[in-house]
Amino acid sequence: MNHLSITVCSFHLRKFNSKTNKDIYDLNKNISYINDNEDHLITSVKEMFMAFSSSYSESKKDDDKKKTFSCTYLPFGDFSTEKYNGFSFEIQSGYYGSSSTILDADTREKSMR
Repeated sequence: MNHLSITVCSFHLRKFNSKTNKDIYDLNKNISYINDNEDHLITSVKEMFMAFSSSYSESKKDDDKKKTFSCTYLPFGDFSTEKYNGFSFEIQSGYYGSSSTILDADTREKSMR
């Protein structure tokens, strides 16, 4: 049986722990910013998502909250138009004790359901 899911998201980006930042960024263009070392850097939304996905490609466990999370980039889903860019990621999350497909953390194969 195949399971399909579509989630469309819009994002508001701001500096971590900065509630006063009111800058609005065009998410289809490069973003210029100054990091904590006062270096002037340029990035894109795709690069930010790729870095996030890389950080969470392996399941992260939170034993205090009893949940797990992983995010895997799917390169076959990339597309661009004049008005927007699209990227695909597979997000797996859940709470301990809930029904779900469990992946082996090392082999990424289904170990139980």
